[in-house]
Amino acid sequence: MPVQAKWSKLLDVETLQRSSQALSVVDNKVYVFGGELRPREPRDNVVHVVSLDGKEATINSIPSQSDAPSPRVGTATTTLNGSVYLFSGRGGVAMVPIDEQGAIWKFDTTTGQWSILSPADAANSPEPRSYHCSCSDKKDTLYVHAGCPEKGRLSDLWSFNLNTKQWKQLASAPDPARGGTSITFADGKLYRMNGFDGKTEQGGSIDVYTSETDSWETHSYKPDNESGPIARSVCALLPVVVGDKTYIVTLFGESDPSNLGHQGAGKMLGDVWAFETAGKTWHKVDPQGDAVPDARGWFGADVVGRDMIVVQGGLGEANNRLGDVWSLTRSPPRFSCPLRLMDRVRVTVYSQSISSTSEIILRVHSVQTPQFSTSEPITVLPANSSEIGVWAPLSHESRQIIAPSKPSSGLAAFSILGLEIWSRSTNRSGSRFPAIYPQALQYDESQLSVWCIDGTL
Repeated sequence: MPVQAKWSKLLDVETLQRSSQALSVVDNKVYVFGGELRPREPRDNVVHVVSLDGKEATINSIPSQSDAPSPRVGTATTTLNGSVYLFSGRGGVAMVPIDEQGAIWKFDTTTGQWSILSPADAANSPEPRSYHCSCSDKKDTLYVHAGCPEKGRLSDLWSFNLNTKQWKQLASAPDPARGGTSITFADGKLYRMNGFDGKTEQGGSIDVYTSETDSWETHSYKPDNESGPIARSVCALLPVVVGDKTYIVTLFGESDPSNLGHQGAGKMLGDVWAFETAGKTWHKVDPQGDAVPDARGWFGADVVGRDMIVVQGGLGEANNRLGDVWSLTRSPPRFSCPLRLMDRVRVTVYSQSISSTSEIILRVHSVQTPQFSTSEPITVLPANSSEIGVWAPLSHESRQIIAPSKPSSGLAAFSILGLEIWSRSTNRSGSRFPAIYPQALQYDESQLSVWCIDGTL
């Protein structure tokens, strides 16, 4: 079933034109490092920071420092506790994998400073490589997987504990060995898919690693663009949380390499697919918006918050390096037909900002009359301290709820076609029905889910 999402173009600047770069997000800032403007020529070792804090994206470039990593392409970064971590890559005159004796580079996003973390035992560390991938468990461990050493390709998996500075070699992923593959970490497991084995693009399977058993399992699917995405490499794999569901999103990439090798561009893809981890089902994402990004591979991407994907740069099909920045956000759920009177709807609001002294009011809109109001209460079915589930018969009136949840105050509103949800504090000005304060609370689209039970959604 297609999932609707919206592309928005945030920036397009010459400074960011590059491919084979690394990209990581910390809070609302996108950190871009490395890459090439011309084949096999590292562009710079400047950290380019795209800020998403304001209404419009802005860019700030932090000049290279004497203690910064050397310019490189095909490196990999991940984040943990507000810092960006980088391992190896390809550079120098000979463009060979950069050997730093197993060291990890750390960029502190608070100070803007680089430092290098040398392993406790350099003899027991992954060999230098490029076009590998990396992720973290968001606790204390970084993972590095696969890629291209000086000759051949790899399928190994390593962990690096930030507390002990120890590398540990884990069970290798299922063959074939590959470069340009992708990994991500979600719900306590590591997911791997796609890549290039030197002859063909890989697809049709998601490999899942469990650290407790140091083992892999494989979920297979038909890579036919109907049951699931087609084979590809140099793409992205990202965890997205929508409501109470986790999705692994793969997007873009190269499906057929150029016969010019690294000097050319192959067949690039512009599609987006989401894999629901619990149900093990693929959903093709239907992009909305006035414009969509060009098909590409060799780009950078990460997740902002729980469910916004940011994509930057890469190599276009015309063998052009791109300098744009795009965001992909989930479109709000929409009813496929109008709600009928007395239809039942399940509304779930995911929020940390509704207090036990707040009212949530459902207002029903109709074509004939903008809205109706009443103070008649309905039943509240709380699932946990931060989720409120409501069964409400819809009619020409609104329904009011006294909601148990975490402390806050003020008002929030969110509209989905015929439904509008409001929350307001009952203790402002000592009145049960106080004035409305529109700036007090904010809802993200992902914090609301609606199911129409008797009608059609």
